[in-house]
Amino acid sequence: MDKRLTSVFRWSVACICAEWCKVCRDYRQAFEQLAQQKPDMNFRWLDVEDDASITDDLEVETFPTLLVCDGKGVRFFGPVLPNAAVLSRLLTSLETTDRSNETRERSAEILAERLGLLQGAQSTSPPAALQDGRVLAAATE
Repeated sequence: MDKRLTSVFRWSVACICAEWCKVCRDYRQAFEQLAQQKPDMNFRWLDVEDDASITDDLEVETFPTLLVCDGKGVRFFGPVLPNAAVLSRLLTSLETTDRSNETRERSAEILAERLGLLQGAQSTSPPAALQDGRVLAAATE
């Protein structure tokens, strides 16, 4: 098995979007460029319709919505401005602060578990495509 599929990343970022959303389509390129700049992080793009088996029971009202995990827990779950600089600042802030701002929202924890982003959790679906060892496509096809 390819080691890139089994490697554990310290940080994971999942962007929950919709293909029909123009803002999401415009944001995807910036999200993927940031993923290239942060090779030590696992980036995933989830479409609420294409990945409904993973995202179906989430109450996502605003796109894009991010889930950020550090392997031990969910550090951020919520909407963000669709801007690479905003995401970069958010990730830097989370990396440099203690875990006191960890979210306890159960739906975010369930999603993180489904994606296998927490230590000891198994992903319920394999990543669709890898580039440089990181997921940059939807979680399922």
